[in-house]
Amino acid sequence: MDPSLFVLIAAVIVVWLVFAGLVRIVKTSVATALKIALVLLVAQLVFAIAPLEIGQRILQLPNDLWEMWLERG
Repeated sequence: MDPSLFVLIAAVIVVWLVFAGLVRIVKTSVATALKIALVLLVAQLVFAIAPLEIGQRILQLPNDLWEMWLERG
């Protein structure tokens, strides 16, 4: 059997494995994004939190965590 045929078969297998892994990553990312969007939508509808408030809190979160870290030590 020709060695190039083995290389071709191995390359096809590797490409398939990489493709399957990427598809799994994309599916997980989309599912996570949808869950986050659902939580934000519920927060807006149930607690009447505006999108800008959520954005400001997210941007302020690193500072709050840093202050908690400094108070701890």
